Amino acid sequence: MGRIVRGDERLALHEAEARFRVAFQSAAIGMALCNLEGRYLQVNPALCRLLDRTEDELLSVTWKEITHPDDREAQAALERAALSGGEPSYQIEKRYLRPDGTEVWTFVARSVVADEEGRPLYLISQVLDLTERKRAEQALRTSEEETRRILETAQDAFVAIDVDGRITDWNRQAERVFGWARDEVLGRLLAETVIPERYRDDHRRGLARFLETGEGPVLGRRLDLAALRRDGHEFPVELTIWATSVGDSYRFNALIHDISERVTAEDALRHQAEELGALHETTLDLIRRLEP
Repeated sequence: MGRIVRGDERLALHEAEARFRVAFQSAAIGMALCNLEGRYLQVNPALCRLLDRTEDELLSVTWKEITHPDDREAQAALERAALSGGEPSYQIEKRYLRPDGTEVWTFVARSVVADEEGRPLYLISQVLDLTERKRAEQALRTSEEETRRILETAQDAFVAIDVDGRITDWNRQAERVFGWARDEVLGRLLAETVIPERYRDDHRRGLARFLETGEGPVLGRRLDLAALRRDGHEFPVELTIWATSVGDSYRFNALIHDISERVTAEDALRHQAEELGALHETTLDLIRRLEP
């Protein structure tokens, strides 16, 4: 026997239904009611705008018919679980298809509405447009891929570390210069990998100072220092360091150029200049002695 609804309860129910209708129709995000077979029973204007379809068009189809083929089974599995006594709600990122075939990325929150005895009656969905976010993410991925290609083909070693001083990036030229493979160094402390021991305390103090004050005297400057190869051999390098923000944290990047050949050539030139100077002085001294 059904429960008898009193007049005040009936009035409260009507008021609640009226508020729901107003909220449903005026919502800024897409909303829809579907039956258990997935056919739309009610849709709001925001969903019609998002999917570029009229209300009548949506009421004549199921959600599967306007969902991207690659996303249908993932949602269907969640739907079956929700209707068979599992978690009564689920969330999914999926693509709808507009009439012209263009894709619309969305975030869908979907819940089962049941009767007093727990039997599913229909499903209610809230649909948020993710298209712009997905475009931004794709643009970012494209930019990162282009940057990676540039770094991988660069003639300089590229090394990045996190705020703990651990290596987070290492290009092919860094592998050649330092003798460490990328997979071997990711997560290692930079100080214990490529920095000679006499410079390690300065490195740690400089890192701590930047994190505390936001200042780094070596950032953005071209420096000549010594670095350490895997075999323990020291060699001269020219490097430039800069910091980039990563959320609430930082990443420190460096371009490193092996200047061993340049230093060797400079040393040879300096040695020749010294020899030439000595020869010149000897010649002058000889001339002075011969003048009388």
